[in-house]
Amino acid sequence: MEDHGSRNIDVEALEKSLKAKLCSDSRLSAKCCIFRVPELLRRHKPEAHQPDIVSIGPFHGSGELFEPMKKVKLWYLDTLLLRKCVCLKALIQGIDKITGFEERARDYYADSIDHLNHKEFVEMMIIDGCFLLALLWRSYYVYPDSDTVDDPLFPDSDTVDDPLFNMSCMYQYLCHDLLLLENQLPWFVLESLHSLICNNQVPLTTLVLNFFSRLSSMSDYCEGYTNHTHDEEILHILDLIRSAIVVPFRKFESTESKYALPHATALLEAGIEFRRSSVDGLMNIDFKDGVLTIPQLAIAEMTEPLFRNLIAFEQCYHGRMHQVASYAFLMDKLISSSKDVVFLCDKQIFYNWFSAEEGS
Repeated sequence: MEDHGSRNIDVEALEKSLKAKLCSDSRLSAKCCIFRVPELLRRHKPEAHQPDIVSIGPFHGSGELFEPMKKVKLWYLDTLLLRKCVCLKALIQGIDKITGFEERARDYYADSIDHLNHKEFVEMMIIDGCFLLALLWRSYYVYPDSDTVDDPLFPDSDTVDDPLFNMSCMYQYLCHDLLLLENQLPWFVLESLHSLICNNQVPLTTLVLNFFSRLSSMSDYCEGYTNHTHDEEILHILDLIRSAIVVPFRKFESTESKYALPHATALLEAGIEFRRSSVDGLMNIDFKDGVLTIPQLAIAEMTEPLFRNLIAFEQCYHGRMHQVASYAFLMDKLISSSKDVVFLCDKQIFYNWFSAEEGS
Protein backbone atom coordinates (compact mmCIF):
# COMPACT_ATOMS: atom_id res chain seq x y z
CA MET A 1 0.00 0.00 0.00
CA GLU A 2 1.27 3.49 -0.93
CA ASP A 3 2.27 5.66 2.01
CA HIS A 4 0.42 8.93 1.29
CA GLY A 5 1.45 10.56 4.54
CA SER A 6 5.19 10.63 3.76
CA ARG A 7 5.01 12.36 0.35
CA ASN A 8 5.99 16.02 -0.12
CA ILE A 9 3.72 18.43 -2.02
CA ASP A 10 4.86 19.40 -5.50
CA VAL A 11 4.33 23.11 -4.85
CA GLU A 12 4.89 24.36 -8.40
CA ALA A 13 2.65 21.72 -9.98
CA LEU A 14 -0.17 22.37 -7.50
CA GLU A 15 0.17 26.14 -7.94
CA LYS A 16 -0.04 25.77 -11.71
CA SER A 17 -3.08 23.51 -11.41
CA LEU A 18 -4.93 25.86 -9.06
CA LYS A 19 -4.09 28.97 -11.11
CA ALA A 20 -5.65 27.35 -14.17
CA LYS A 21 -8.90 26.87 -12.22
CA LEU A 22 -9.17 30.32 -10.63
CA CYS A 23 -11.91 32.71 -11.78
CA SER A 24 -11.30 36.45 -11.94
CA ASP A 25 -15.03 37.27 -12.16
CA SER A 26 -18.01 36.23 -10.04
CA ARG A 27 -20.08 33.52 -11.66
CA LEU A 28 -23.24 35.37 -10.66
CA SER A 29 -23.41 39.01 -11.72
CA ALA A 30 -25.27 41.48 -9.50
CA LYS A 31 -27.30 42.34 -12.61
CA CYS A 32 -28.84 38.85 -12.79
CA CYS A 33 -32.59 38.88 -12.14
CA ILE A 34 -33.87 35.89 -14.16
CA PHE A 35 -33.04 32.62 -12.42
CA ARG A 36 -33.63 28.93 -12.54
CA VAL A 37 -35.67 28.13 -9.45
CA PRO A 38 -33.45 26.47 -6.82
CA GLU A 39 -34.20 22.78 -6.34
CA LEU A 40 -34.99 23.39 -2.66
CA LEU A 41 -37.98 25.51 -3.75
CA ARG A 42 -38.85 23.63 -6.92
CA ARG A 43 -39.24 20.20 -5.36
CA HIS A 44 -42.29 21.24 -3.30
CA LYS A 45 -44.32 21.67 -6.51
CA PRO A 46 -42.32 21.26 -9.75
CA GLU A 47 -45.29 21.98 -12.03
CA ALA A 48 -45.57 25.48 -10.54
CA HIS A 49 -42.30 26.38 -12.28
CA GLN A 50 -42.66 24.48 -15.56
CA PRO A 51 -44.19 26.08 -18.71
CA ASP A 52 -47.30 24.41 -20.10
CA ILE A 53 -47.34 25.58 -23.72
CA VAL A 54 -44.81 28.32 -24.45
CA SER A 55 -41.13 28.83 -23.72
CA ILE A 56 -39.89 32.42 -23.34
CA GLY A 57 -36.15 33.05 -23.21
CA PRO A 58 -33.28 30.53 -23.11
CA PHE A 59 -34.10 28.25 -20.15
CA HIS A 60 -36.84 26.13 -21.76
CA GLY A 61 -36.10 26.68 -25.44
CA SER A 62 -36.05 23.09 -26.65
CA GLY A 63 -38.51 20.22 -26.41
CA GLU A 64 -41.40 18.82 -28.40
CA LEU A 65 -43.88 20.35 -25.94
CA PHE A 66 -43.14 23.83 -27.28
CA GLU A 67 -42.87 23.02 -31.00
CA PRO A 68 -46.45 24.09 -31.89
CA MET A 69 -45.91 27.50 -30.29
CA LYS A 70 -42.74 28.12 -32.30
CA LYS A 71 -44.87 28.38 -35.45
CA VAL A 72 -47.34 30.67 -33.68
CA LYS A 73 -44.46 32.91 -32.57
CA LEU A 74 -43.20 33.30 -36.14
CA TRP A 75 -46.73 33.99 -37.39
CA TYR A 76 -47.18 36.63 -34.68
CA LEU A 77 -43.86 38.26 -35.64
CA ASP A 78 -44.81 38.37 -39.32
CA THR A 79 -48.28 39.75 -38.55
CA LEU A 80 -46.95 42.37 -36.13
CA LEU A 81 -44.40 43.71 -38.63
CA LEU A 82 -46.92 43.62 -41.47
CA ARG A 83 -49.64 45.49 -39.57
CA LYS A 84 -47.20 48.05 -38.20
CA CYS A 85 -45.50 48.52 -41.60
CA VAL A 86 -42.07 47.74 -40.19
CA CYS A 87 -39.65 45.69 -42.28
CA LEU A 88 -37.62 43.00 -40.55
CA LYS A 89 -34.32 44.51 -41.70
CA ALA A 90 -35.20 47.89 -40.17
CA LEU A 91 -36.12 46.18 -36.88
CA ILE A 92 -32.79 44.32 -36.76
CA GLN A 93 -30.91 47.51 -37.60
CA GLY A 94 -32.77 49.30 -34.81
CA ILE A 95 -31.77 46.61 -32.32
CA ASP A 96 -28.17 46.76 -33.58
CA LYS A 97 -28.02 50.49 -32.79
CA ILE A 98 -28.86 49.90 -29.12
CA THR A 99 -25.51 50.03 -27.34
CA GLY A 100 -24.64 46.78 -25.60
CA PHE A 101 -28.02 45.16 -26.34
CA GLU A 102 -26.82 41.56 -26.34
CA GLU A 103 -24.39 41.87 -23.43
CA ARG A 104 -26.94 43.66 -21.29
CA ALA A 105 -29.65 41.11 -22.08
CA ARG A 106 -27.33 38.16 -21.34
CA ASP A 107 -26.44 39.72 -17.97
CA TYR A 108 -30.08 39.36 -16.88
CA TYR A 109 -29.79 35.55 -16.86
CA ALA A 110 -28.19 33.83 -13.88
CA ASP A 111 -27.47 30.53 -15.61
CA SER A 112 -24.91 30.17 -18.36
CA ILE A 113 -26.40 30.58 -21.83
CA ASP A 114 -23.12 30.21 -23.69
CA HIS A 115 -24.71 27.48 -25.81
CA LEU A 116 -26.44 30.27 -27.73
CA ASN A 117 -24.19 32.19 -30.10
CA HIS A 118 -24.69 35.87 -30.98
CA LYS A 119 -27.12 35.25 -33.83
CA GLU A 120 -29.15 32.64 -31.93
CA PHE A 121 -29.48 34.78 -28.80
CA VAL A 122 -30.51 38.01 -30.54
CA GLU A 123 -32.91 36.05 -32.76
CA MET A 124 -34.52 34.55 -29.65
CA MET A 125 -34.91 38.01 -28.07
CA ILE A 126 -36.60 39.32 -31.23
CA ILE A 127 -38.92 36.34 -31.80
CA ASP A 128 -39.97 35.92 -28.17
CA GLY A 129 -40.20 39.66 -27.54
CA CYS A 130 -42.33 40.31 -30.62
CA PHE A 131 -44.54 37.36 -29.75
CA LEU A 132 -45.24 38.90 -26.35
CA LEU A 133 -45.92 42.33 -27.86
CA ALA A 134 -48.30 40.91 -30.45
CA LEU A 135 -50.07 38.83 -27.78
CA LEU A 136 -50.49 41.88 -25.54
CA TRP A 137 -51.79 44.00 -28.41
CA ARG A 138 -54.27 41.34 -29.46
CA SER A 139 -55.54 41.02 -25.92
CA TYR A 140 -55.82 44.78 -25.56
CA TYR A 141 -58.13 45.10 -28.56
CA VAL A 142 -59.93 41.77 -28.50
CA TYR A 143 -60.89 42.36 -24.86
CA PRO A 144 -60.89 46.17 -24.73
CA ASP A 145 -61.73 48.56 -21.96
CA SER A 146 -64.76 50.70 -22.56
CA ASP A 147 -62.66 53.62 -23.81
CA THR A 148 -60.51 51.58 -26.22
CA VAL A 149 -61.11 52.08 -29.91
CA ASP A 150 -60.73 49.47 -32.64
CA ASP A 151 -57.22 49.07 -33.94
CA PRO A 152 -56.26 47.85 -37.42
CA LEU A 153 -53.28 45.97 -36.03
CA PHE A 154 -55.20 42.72 -35.78
CA PRO A 155 -58.46 42.50 -37.76
CA ASP A 156 -61.20 40.09 -36.70
CA SER A 157 -60.17 37.69 -39.45
CA ASP A 158 -56.75 37.21 -37.85
CA THR A 159 -58.23 36.54 -34.43
CA VAL A 160 -60.61 33.91 -35.77
CA ASP A 161 -57.62 31.92 -37.04
CA ASP A 162 -55.63 32.42 -33.86
CA PRO A 163 -55.44 29.28 -31.65
CA LEU A 164 -54.51 31.42 -28.63
CA PHE A 165 -57.76 33.38 -28.82
CA ASN A 166 -60.29 30.95 -30.25
CA MET A 167 -59.56 28.29 -27.60
CA SER A 168 -60.81 29.45 -24.21
CA CYS A 169 -58.36 27.31 -22.22
CA MET A 170 -55.31 29.00 -23.77
CA TYR A 171 -55.54 32.22 -21.78
CA GLN A 172 -55.09 30.41 -18.45
CA TYR A 173 -52.11 28.46 -19.83
CA LEU A 174 -50.51 31.66 -21.14
CA CYS A 175 -50.97 33.50 -17.85
CA HIS A 176 -49.34 30.62 -16.02
CA ASP A 177 -46.38 30.46 -18.41
CA LEU A 178 -45.73 34.20 -18.64
CA LEU A 179 -45.51 34.55 -14.84
CA LEU A 180 -42.82 31.91 -14.34
CA LEU A 181 -39.46 33.16 -13.08
CA GLU A 182 -37.62 30.91 -15.53
CA ASN A 183 -39.74 32.15 -18.45
CA GLN A 184 -38.93 35.87 -18.49
CA LEU A 185 -37.43 38.32 -20.98
CA PRO A 186 -35.58 41.46 -19.86
CA TRP A 187 -38.00 44.36 -19.63
CA PHE A 188 -35.66 46.64 -21.57
CA VAL A 189 -35.80 44.17 -24.47
CA LEU A 190 -39.60 44.42 -24.56
CA GLU A 191 -39.43 48.21 -24.22
CA SER A 192 -36.91 48.46 -27.06
CA LEU A 193 -39.05 46.36 -29.40
CA HIS A 194 -42.17 48.21 -28.31
CA SER A 195 -40.54 51.54 -29.16
CA LEU A 196 -39.21 50.36 -32.53
CA ILE A 197 -42.43 48.66 -33.70
CA CYS A 198 -45.35 50.25 -31.88
CA ASN A 199 -43.95 53.76 -31.27
CA ASN A 200 -45.15 53.50 -27.65
CA GLN A 201 -48.75 54.18 -28.71
CA VAL A 202 -49.95 52.54 -25.51
CA PRO A 203 -47.52 52.25 -22.54
CA LEU A 204 -46.05 48.78 -22.23
CA THR A 205 -47.06 48.58 -18.56
CA THR A 206 -50.68 49.26 -19.60
CA LEU A 207 -50.60 46.43 -22.15
CA VAL A 208 -49.18 43.94 -19.63
CA LEU A 209 -51.50 44.91 -16.77
CA ASN A 210 -54.52 44.83 -19.09
CA PHE A 211 -53.62 41.31 -20.18
CA PHE A 212 -53.44 39.92 -16.63
CA SER A 213 -56.35 41.97 -15.27
CA ARG A 214 -58.73 39.59 -17.05
CA LEU A 215 -57.90 37.08 -14.33
CA SER A 216 -60.42 37.74 -11.58
CA SER A 217 -57.86 36.88 -8.92
CA MET A 218 -55.45 39.54 -10.24
CA SER A 219 -57.71 42.31 -11.48
CA ASP A 220 -57.53 44.41 -8.29
CA TYR A 221 -53.72 44.39 -8.27
CA CYS A 222 -53.42 45.30 -11.95
CA GLU A 223 -56.05 48.02 -11.85
CA GLY A 224 -54.57 49.57 -8.71
CA TYR A 225 -51.00 49.79 -10.04
CA THR A 226 -51.36 53.30 -11.46
CA ASN A 227 -52.73 54.64 -8.17
CA HIS A 228 -49.26 54.55 -6.61
CA THR A 229 -45.76 55.73 -7.42
CA HIS A 230 -43.15 53.12 -8.31
CA ASP A 231 -39.51 54.00 -7.78
CA GLU A 232 -37.90 50.70 -8.72
CA GLU A 233 -36.89 49.88 -12.29
CA ILE A 234 -39.02 47.15 -13.84
CA LEU A 235 -36.89 44.09 -14.56
CA HIS A 236 -39.37 41.79 -16.31
CA ILE A 237 -43.09 40.95 -16.44
CA LEU A 238 -43.05 38.95 -13.20
CA ASP A 239 -41.36 41.88 -11.46
CA LEU A 240 -44.07 44.26 -12.71
CA ILE A 241 -46.82 42.02 -11.33
CA ARG A 242 -44.95 41.81 -8.03
CA SER A 243 -44.86 45.62 -7.85
CA ALA A 244 -48.60 45.73 -8.48
CA ILE A 245 -49.16 43.33 -5.58
CA VAL A 246 -46.79 44.71 -2.93
CA VAL A 247 -47.38 48.46 -3.40
CA PRO A 248 -48.38 50.04 -1.13
CA PHE A 249 -46.52 48.19 1.61
CA ARG A 250 -46.75 49.11 5.28
CA LYS A 251 -43.49 48.69 7.19
CA PHE A 252 -43.54 47.67 10.83
CA GLU A 253 -40.82 47.53 13.44
CA SER A 254 -39.32 44.06 13.50
CA THR A 255 -39.77 42.35 16.85
CA GLU A 256 -38.42 39.05 18.10
CA SER A 257 -40.78 36.62 19.80
CA LYS A 258 -40.18 33.19 21.27
CA TYR A 259 -43.85 32.33 20.74
CA ALA A 260 -45.25 30.89 17.51
CA LEU A 261 -48.20 32.68 15.97
CA PRO A 262 -51.38 30.65 16.58
CA HIS A 263 -53.68 29.81 13.68
CA ALA A 264 -56.74 31.90 12.90
CA THR A 265 -59.39 29.98 14.85
CA ALA A 266 -57.08 29.78 17.89
CA LEU A 267 -56.59 33.55 17.76
CA LEU A 268 -60.38 33.95 17.55
CA GLU A 269 -60.81 31.83 20.67
CA ALA A 270 -58.20 34.01 22.40
CA GLY A 271 -60.32 37.09 21.74
CA ILE A 272 -58.66 38.46 18.57
CA GLU A 273 -61.14 39.95 16.11
CA PHE A 274 -60.63 39.54 12.35
CA ARG A 275 -61.80 42.10 9.81
CA ARG A 276 -61.47 42.49 6.07
CA SER A 277 -59.52 45.65 5.28
CA SER A 278 -61.04 48.34 3.11
CA VAL A 279 -57.59 49.81 2.39
CA ASP A 280 -56.07 49.33 -1.06
CA GLY A 281 -53.21 46.85 -1.34
CA LEU A 282 -52.80 43.18 -0.39
CA MET A 283 -49.92 43.97 1.96
CA ASN A 284 -51.83 46.52 4.05
CA ILE A 285 -52.20 44.33 7.14
CA ASP A 286 -52.77 46.04 10.48
CA PHE A 287 -53.20 44.98 14.11
CA LYS A 288 -54.63 47.48 16.58
CA ASP A 289 -56.70 47.25 19.75
CA GLY A 290 -57.14 43.49 19.41
CA VAL A 291 -58.33 43.70 15.79
CA LEU A 292 -56.36 42.06 12.97
CA THR A 293 -57.27 43.74 9.68
CA ILE A 294 -56.32 41.91 6.47
CA PRO A 295 -57.11 42.79 2.82
CA GLN A 296 -59.00 40.20 0.80
CA LEU A 297 -57.00 37.56 -1.07
CA ALA A 298 -58.66 35.94 -4.08
CA ILE A 299 -57.64 32.27 -4.21
CA ALA A 300 -57.86 30.70 -7.67
CA GLU A 301 -55.92 28.30 -9.86
CA MET A 302 -53.21 30.86 -10.62
CA THR A 303 -52.68 32.00 -7.03
CA GLU A 304 -50.32 29.26 -5.86
CA PRO A 305 -47.97 29.15 -8.89
CA LEU A 306 -47.84 32.95 -8.97
CA PHE A 307 -46.89 33.22 -5.30
CA ARG A 308 -44.36 30.39 -5.58
CA ASN A 309 -42.60 32.17 -8.45
CA LEU A 310 -42.72 35.54 -6.71
CA ILE A 311 -41.19 33.99 -3.59
CA ALA A 312 -38.49 32.29 -5.68
CA PHE A 313 -37.71 35.64 -7.31
CA GLU A 314 -37.41 37.38 -3.94
CA GLN A 315 -35.24 34.57 -2.59
CA CYS A 316 -32.86 34.68 -5.57
CA TYR A 317 -32.65 38.39 -6.39
CA HIS A 318 -30.83 40.67 -3.96
CA GLY A 319 -32.65 43.81 -5.08
CA ARG A 320 -36.14 43.04 -3.78
CA MET A 321 -37.41 42.85 -0.20
CA HIS A 322 -39.03 39.57 0.88
CA GLN A 323 -42.50 41.12 0.99
CA VAL A 324 -44.42 38.34 -0.76
CA ALA A 325 -42.50 35.71 1.17
CA SER A 326 -43.37 37.45 4.47
CA TYR A 327 -47.04 37.64 3.49
CA ALA A 328 -47.07 33.94 2.56
CA PHE A 329 -45.37 33.08 5.87
CA LEU A 330 -48.08 34.92 7.80
CA MET A 331 -50.88 33.21 5.87
CA ASP A 332 -49.23 29.84 6.44
CA LYS A 333 -49.22 30.48 10.18
CA LEU A 334 -52.86 31.56 10.21
CA ILE A 335 -54.00 28.44 8.35
CA SER A 336 -53.67 25.13 10.12
CA SER A 337 -56.71 23.33 8.70
CA SER A 338 -59.78 23.74 6.52
CA LYS A 339 -61.54 25.25 9.55
CA ASP A 340 -59.22 28.26 9.37
CA VAL A 341 -59.92 28.64 5.64
CA VAL A 342 -63.68 28.50 6.21
CA PHE A 343 -63.40 31.08 8.98
CA LEU A 344 -61.29 33.47 6.87
CA CYS A 345 -63.70 33.02 3.96
CA ASP A 346 -66.62 33.85 6.26
CA LYS A 347 -64.78 37.03 7.20
CA GLN A 348 -64.28 37.75 3.47
CA ILE A 349 -60.52 37.83 3.98
CA PHE A 350 -60.28 34.93 1.53
CA TYR A 351 -62.35 34.72 -1.63
CA ASN A 352 -61.94 31.07 -2.47
CA TRP A 353 -62.86 29.42 -5.77
CA PHE A 354 -61.83 26.03 -4.41
CA SER A 355 -63.05 23.83 -1.57
CA ALA A 356 -61.78 24.62 1.92
CA GLU A 357 -59.45 21.61 1.77
CA GLU A 358 -57.92 22.75 -1.53
CA GLY A 359 -57.61 26.32 -0.31
CA SER A 360 -55.64 25.23 2.74
